[in-house]
Amino acid sequence: MNTAQGILFLINRNLFWFHHPMKMFRMYYYLMFRIYRFYTDKMKEKQIPLFYTSAISALLIGFNIFTVYAALDYFEIITMFSSKYYMLLFGGILWLLNHYLFVQHKKFLEYNFRKDFLGGILIVLYIILTGALFIWVANLNRAKIFNEAARTLNENVHHSTMEIHHSRIATMTKTRIKDTDTYDEKRF
Repeated sequence: MNTAQGILFLINRNLFWFHHPMKMFRMYYYLMFRIYRFYTDKMKEKQIPLFYTSAISALLIGFNIFTVYAALDYFEIITMFSSKYYMLLFGGILWLLNHYLFVQHKKFLEYNFRKDFLGGILIVLYIILTGALFIWVANLNRAKIFNEAARTLNENVHHSTMEIHHSRIATMTKTRIKDTDTYDEKRF
């Protein structure tokens, strides 16, 4: 089996991972394993690799959740929070839950995962896909906000222009009525 066939096999085998929660956790544990090994092997970090593992994995999961949240806001299913502090609070809670439920006990190291080329490629593709979707949905929302602001500005300009126009007409009408009254008085 060559690399392309291996990738297709993994995609087909794991295409419906949401039907099997244990597969989902296994994939998440593999992600944490690769992050942990990156900081222990490449970065030679001995002090706090668990902190990095929980922070990076929580950040990726946070990007995924925020992307779905922003997409739901774009389609006006829910409304986005107006304060950035809610998102920071959510990120902190997500990190704490991730650290204490998944990372602290090092259960992801008990699966005897191996570092292999295909797994590394899939992790990199996951990170790129997460970032690309996050940027794409953020740009959709930014364009929507810009269009709404432009529409509101145009309506306000049109409304104020109409008010000015109506006030000029009213002024001209009053002046003509006064001129007509004066003319009629002179006539008699």
